[in-house]
Amino acid sequence: WYLTSTTFIGTQAALLKLYESTSGNSNWINTKNWGINDPEILCEMYGVECQQIPVASSLSTDNNDLTCDQSYNIPNICLTKVLTGLVLNKNELYGTFPPEIGLLWSLKSIDLSENHIYGTIPIEFGQLTGLELIDFHMNEISGSFPNSIANFVNLIYFDITNNEISDEFNEKILSMTSLEFLSLSTNKFQSTIPETISLLKNLTVLDLTYNNFTGTL
Repeated sequence: WYLTSTTFIGTQAALLKLYESTSGNSNWINTKNWGINDPEILCEMYGVECQQIPVASSLSTDNNDLTCDQSYNIPNICLTKVLTGLVLNKNELYGTFPPEIGLLWSLKSIDLSENHIYGTIPIEFGQLTGLELIDFHMNEISGSFPNSIANFVNLIYFDITNNEISDEFNEKILSMTSLEFLSLSTNKFQSTIPETISLLKNLTVLDLTYNNFTGTL
């Protein structure tokens, strides 16, 4: 990542928006440390996974989201924890994706499977270009994928089984050239399966069942 003093602004606020938009206060099963605007407990929130990365030590004084571990023994460099994973599966999330989800810039994996998330995936979601795993299976997500998901060139695992997605198998998906696992099963896709699916050279699992695809593989 290339980091600036503004990169970290909004991580906590974005998580709070997710909490609010999915009925966290009234519905979630586990709410440990959620609903509290305190960056010091970010990595202690239920379902949040963090990782330490090196940053310029000046950033820690510019921004409240950063805590600097000075034990990192390089001048002007320190370690700070950032959000890399969000695992809230089977936690009774009920609601929609807030556009602020695009501020979770450091995410590598997100698992919101087996909940009650409905509505469309916001265009801002495509800003999470470091994502390697997306698991949204068994929700009620509808509409088409935003064009911005073509940015997911690092994505390895994508499971959106059993939702209400109505889209085509097109260049948005074909742009995810790192994919090894792709399940679009049990949605409302309608299109032919393009010959250019061969561009996904790393695929080992592909499940397109229970849609309205035509053509052959």
